[in-house]
Amino acid sequence: MNEQRLRFRLGLFVVITLGILVVLVAMFSALPNFFASTNRYFILLDDATGISSGTPVRRSGVRIGQVTRVDLNDETGEVRVTIEVPKRYKLYQNEEPVVTRTVLGDPAIDFVLRPEAPAKEPKGPEAAPPPPEPFPGGGEEAQAPGGAQPIPPGAELRGRTQRNISSSLAELNKTVENLNKLVTPVSRAITEFTVTAQNWGSVGERVNVLLATNQDKLVKTLDTVNETFSRANEILGPENQKNLNATLRNVRNASDSLDSLTKSTDEVMRSSQVTLKNLNNSLKQLDDVMVNVEKMTRPLANRSDNITRNLDESADRLNRLLATFQEMFGNYGKTDSTVYRLLNDPGLYNNFNTIACGLARMMPQLDRILKDLEVFADKIARHPEALGVGGAVRPGSGLK
Repeated sequence: MNEQRLRFRLGLFVVITLGILVVLVAMFSALPNFFASTNRYFILLDDATGISSGTPVRRSGVRIGQVTRVDLNDETGEVRVTIEVPKRYKLYQNEEPVVTRTVLGDPAIDFVLRPEAPAKEPKGPEAAPPPPEPFPGGGEEAQAPGGAQPIPPGAELRGRTQRNISSSLAELNKTVENLNKLVTPVSRAITEFTVTAQNWGSVGERVNVLLATNQDKLVKTLDTVNETFSRANEILGPENQKNLNATLRNVRNASDSLDSLTKSTDEVMRSSQVTLKNLNNSLKQLDDVMVNVEKMTRPLANRSDNITRNLDESADRLNRLLATFQEMFGNYGKTDSTVYRLLNDPGLYNNFNTIACGLARMMPQLDRILKDLEVFADKIARHPEALGVGGAVRPGSGLK
């Protein structure tokens, strides 16, 4: 009874694990669509056998998008297929969507060039072909070879289904050749699978022994796993899923704003280039200044010997002059020197003081004498004839 219970739990654990794995693969397979910036187009088909969400959209054999939705019009019987193509790929007006199928029946939507209609000879004068219609929204868009304009996003296109037996037979021949090439590897794989099955048989026996010996531990482990999954279910609740979807939308919006950020980065790089050019010019000017300084200091460097010799001679002369002053003032401390007597003998000071006092008393008299001389000089200047005999015979009043 315990062994059956253990096997039941083990089988239940494997089934739950596989279910969670399938759910995770389905979730993460759609994550890249959140980060890609795409354009949406609509294709009208009369027959959409095998077309479903995820069907590839190709051009020149390269996948450029996929089908996201298939809708049927009950009144007309037409099928409206919605496709999404990354913005880096463009669809052009000289192309049409064609539903193709491989030999195995896998469908795809290929964009191929439209068959050119036979040109009609103009009856009247040849007229220039009309210019291509401008792309809606303004601006110059890249043109396909031949001058075709891109198809604007959101446009409806008429598609057709390709029925080509020769291409199917060619693909069938290629498939047969590939199958023939796979016969030898498959036979080897079968042999290795047989050996592996035998090994797995021995492993199964060992697992049975292990399960029989560790049954209690495995039961506790399964109980722990059940608790873990229950907690995981609580974590992956509706609210958390909503938060995750909101986070993915925010990431998609952030990826859309990368274009403006890239433009800003380009402008910063251009400004940096201009700054580097200015810095280079400043460095060149600094080099010119250094060359001029070198030219100015080079004569001084060439005459450094003469300048040093003149400095030595000037220093020697200054030393001699200082020695002379030292000898002249060195005798100041001797009592019999003239400088010592002039500064320290009180008799000399008294004599000089007496002379100064006499000069102070004589100054008023000298002042009156000078005034008299001034009056005498003024009279002589006015009446020079007074110095002769006429001055003695006819003396004046002595007034100015």
